[in-house]
Amino acid sequence: MKLSYFKHYSLYLAWLISLIATFMSLYFGEIAGSTPCTLCWYQRICLFPLIIILGYATYRHFPGIVNYVLALPVFGALFALYQLMMRFYVGKHGAICPGTNPCIKSANAAFDSPFFIPIFSLVTFILIGFFLILAKKKPISIDTEEE
Repeated sequence: MKLSYFKHYSLYLAWLISLIATFMSLYFGEIAGSTPCTLCWYQRICLFPLIIILGYATYRHFPGIVNYVLALPVFGALFALYQLMMRFYVGKHGAICPGTNPCIKSANAAFDSPFFIPIFSLVTFILIGFFLILAKKKPISIDTEEE
């Protein structure tokens, strides 16, 4: 697959990833009963508007929206990275995210995987940011005509 294929559908892919991540977040919070910590709420604040904004921009074929929404996945990734650093390097979550919070354990229980929600969140925001940046880039025109 060529990069031009991903570039053509990059806005759609960013919206699709945000839609799937929102449904997963709502599943963990409402169906699985995982109470989100403060950092998880900040990440949700960065994620939830993306499904509406990117959905409308995808419908209208408006890649210019990237200038306005790129801050959301950047800040969401920073919150997820901070939560991971608190988990791995400090070893505790402190007052912001207590260690008894199920956001650390719920992905393990639901999918039987060694990963937990902040890792999924970080990967999600990085992918959304990547596809948004790809949507913003101008197409490269290569002149292949020979004289």
